[in-house]
Amino acid sequence: MQDPEKIADFILSHLTLNLEQAQELLELSDQSQLLEELYHHLGKEIERGEIDEKIRSNARDSMNQAQKEFYLREQLRAIKKELGEDDLEEIEVLREKLDKLELADEVKIEVKRQINRLERTSPDSMEAAVIRNYLEWIFGLPWTIHTPDNLDIEHAKCVLDSDHHGLKDIKDRILDFISIRKLKQDGFAPILCFVGPPGTGKTSLGQSIAKSLGRTYARISLGGVKDEAEIRGHRRTYVGAMPGRFIQAIRKAGSCNPVIMIDELDKIGSDFRGDPSAAMLEVLDPHQNKTFYDNYLGIPFDISKVMFIATANSLETISDPLRDRMEVIELSGYTMEEKQEIARRHLIAKAISDSGLTEDKVCIDSLVVGDIISNYTKESGVRQLERIIRKLCSKAARSIVEENKSIIFSAENLDRYLGPVDS
Repeated sequence: MQDPEKIADFILSHLTLNLEQAQELLELSDQSQLLEELYHHLGKEIERGEIDEKIRSNARDSMNQAQKEFYLREQLRAIKKELGEDDLEEIEVLREKLDKLELADEVKIEVKRQINRLERTSPDSMEAAVIRNYLEWIFGLPWTIHTPDNLDIEHAKCVLDSDHHGLKDIKDRILDFISIRKLKQDGFAPILCFVGPPGTGKTSLGQSIAKSLGRTYARISLGGVKDEAEIRGHRRTYVGAMPGRFIQAIRKAGSCNPVIMIDELDKIGSDFRGDPSAAMLEVLDPHQNKTFYDNYLGIPFDISKVMFIATANSLETISDPLRDRMEVIELSGYTMEEKQEIARRHLIAKAISDSGLTEDKVCIDSLVVGDIISNYTKESGVRQLERIIRKLCSKAARSIVEENKSIIFSAENLDRYLGPVDS
């Protein structure tokens, strides 16, 4: 085409104009003005065409990327299936585990929701790892696992007496609890607090009580704990979040009715991260801890069947509401006769065994022990006494190694091995 008028009419017939725009162009009398208006409309069409092409190109690229990801994911799934690591199979296993657990409806709904989220999430994403870790904790907890209590009074007496000498009040309280449990199986477990000077056997008593009842045992040390999250757990939004120490202890114990020893309850601190002793109020309340809420789990967990035993050196730093929730049993220091009996039954034999000796190679009689207690120890417990007996055994071991000669300790030669008597 060479005629401008024909070119203008041809272009005008191919433009997508509405009726008013086409009428305006046809009514123009000046040829150059018509061509100029056509030029503007053509520019708009070109811009619109470029935008449409860009959108189509982006859509095509995203479709190609989606197809590529789908193809790669299908390949990965096929490889995992061959290796026996199919994610779908894992989801089905989790659902089967959930169906087998006897959980409250509220708990089941939340766990089912997390399994559905895991199914929709890419297996390699960080969120999938967080959900998978959470579900491992849920299924790792002993929701319905109980250890049957050994309610034989004579067996309990025998275990408690063989492990500890004295401590009559505590032993009587445990025997009372066993008697009540024998008459009423679903009675609540007492929350005991042993208060006394260091070295009187408060912590080791927890293991003896667990052994006498036939329960599993876990120990939690709260000395120096300042973060409330140590008790209640961290929220799952934090990196490396974990449940609180009590949920961890119950999982480690493997039953929902263990004996949990709370050591150094009076050494709890508090700072800007919260007050852990305030969080302990729910843990140690039999009426509240049936629905103990851990921030990590996000669902209630029943810890009312747990037998809590706390230890403290002093009641002064324990808050009044916390003290009110516990049955306090005070342990006074041992008398000289009790210390001698503890040394004869436990300390001497253990020190000889730990030093690699035999009883015929070293002799520590009751007179020597009495002299050590009177002159070398000034304590309510027996830790210092145990250290000194170990020291004597180490001297005997050295004498056997260097001179091949055994030592008979007496009140006369003690100062040679232990130094002069403290004034």
